[in-house]
Amino acid sequence: MPFRLYRKTGEEDALDVVELAKPWITFGGYENGILLKHLERRGILDAARSQAPDNGGAHFASFPVEDLLEGGGYDPATHRLVIDLKPNTKSNVSLLEVRELWVAINEIWTPIMLRTHPLFIDQRVKGGREWECKQRLLLDPDRDAGYPVHDIIYLRGGYGEPDEDKRGWWAPSRLGQYSAVLLFADVAERFSKTMLENLRKYASAPEPPRHRWICG
Repeated sequence: MPFRLYRKTGEEDALDVVELAKPWITFGGYENGILLKHLERRGILDAARSQAPDNGGAHFASFPVEDLLEGGGYDPATHRLVIDLKPNTKSNVSLLEVRELWVAINEIWTPIMLRTHPLFIDQRVKGGREWECKQRLLLDPDRDAGYPVHDIIYLRGGYGEPDEDKRGWWAPSRLGQYSAVLLFADVAERFSKTMLENLRKYASAPEPPRHRWICG
């Protein structure tokens, strides 16, 4: 489930023309991960460390994806952070745009909930053209159009200190997958409440997003 970076390059029929700018953007990781850099820069990780002696539970924080992109040196007005949900599936393109993040920072692991909005789900393409078809998209300028899809992932890192070998710190879980998360009571309660609030908030969306597929 790689994270990719798209950039707006123009407009066509009142839709944003976006093109693939970085085929792989490092989300998790001790050295290059944009999430950890954001948590450090905003003082969120220090706040989690300060809380630790008084509260053994998770330290919660949330922020829009625009903050994450800006901290990574990308213009949030023109760039979109997109999850490629099925990167290795033949004849299928499934892309989700990340819009908001919630983190639950523990000592050695951090569950993360993402509010995403579908761009294309199970879009059928001719076999062998999957990568070609991801290069250029026509998307609704309203990035929050439609209903949200929530994803829960985790990274193996937190407010504690890493071992001498830092390569795996703040990296994805086993086998490099952003999956297999365990939600203990405090995190499950917070994430579930937020998820339901989001579903109610977007339940009145009058129109589906106007994304247009331009690849046969």
